[in-house]
Amino acid sequence: MRQAFDEARKSAPCVLFLDEADAFGSRVDPGDRYAAYSRQVIDGLLEQLDGAAGREGVVVVGATNYPELVDPAITRPGRLDRVLRMRLPDAAARVGILRHHLRGAMEAADLGPLAERMEGATGAEIELLVRDGRRRARRRREELTLADVEAGLPPEERMSDALFRRVCVHEAAHLVVGTALADESGSDPVEARVDRRLREGTSPGTEFTRRAGFDRTRGSCLAEIAVLLAGTAAEEEIVGDRGDGAGGPEGSDIANATAIAVAIEASFGLGDGLVHRVAARGEGVEAIRWDATLRLAVRKILDGAFERARAIVRAERETIERVAAVLAAEGRAGREPSRLELVMEGRG
Repeated sequence: MRQAFDEARKSAPCVLFLDEADAFGSRVDPGDRYAAYSRQVIDGLLEQLDGAAGREGVVVVGATNYPELVDPAITRPGRLDRVLRMRLPDAAARVGILRHHLRGAMEAADLGPLAERMEGATGAEIELLVRDGRRRARRRREELTLADVEAGLPPEERMSDALFRRVCVHEAAHLVVGTALADESGSDPVEARVDRRLREGTSPGTEFTRRAGFDRTRGSCLAEIAVLLAGTAAEEEIVGDRGDGAGGPEGSDIANATAIAVAIEASFGLGDGLVHRVAARGEGVEAIRWDATLRLAVRKILDGAFERARAIVRAERETIERVAAVLAAEGRAGREPSRLELVMEGRG
């Protein structure tokens, strides 16, 4: 690392690129079994970023897929202090990326439908799709066609009517209950998205933004959990039973709700006691597995939040149904470009 910075200083002006910046580790992760080593590595990086040798003329750029795992000291002012979040390319960007890699081929072709089918694809995946299409054309010893590129896409599968209705109701409930509890939870719903097509890399979801400087209390945590469980509550109340979409992997609604409930009781000091038993998120899973008292406390929190979500769903059933209809028709609902505000105002 020191050698890389030395070479960059000798080559100034230049850009030094640090890929996979999360690999440096984080000193604030108490679950890191290699904490001592991570501390040395991060201290070495910080020394290079703002040490006595300086780095005039050297612009340091880092990249990571896991910004939450980067040590906070690395992104403080004067270091890598500007954080830009790069989203996956939208439909217009995907068309542009296709045009770039086609290098003048099929200039008259309408790439819009192809780009639409590639939602969730990265630039590298789009490049590979075009490259594979060229191979197909070369085997035939013919010009590249749109069919050659499309042949690399997986077959399109679609949700059944029953599953699509469940998904629309689920996400509509997150949006409506999230709006109702925004002042308590400190998070504002931005947009819900659904897609009837079943494609790798994409899934239904509702986006929220956290209010800056919001005071996190037991009440706000309980409101967060209620919003997370609102989709499942709406499935029971409106569809008639629960599906498995809210559970399963880490990052699912139930997993996130459970993690907050564990933190209330065993980390945040917002439960019945002040004993700190859980530091890292992964420890919470182990804790409730072996600690029956904690498991019962967490279940009580989840059950209470679920009942609160269910009560709001009952009161706002007509609104949720209307938002679900918007989602089914447009694929999205939120502040823009959908009609959520009009729908909410029309609930009577």
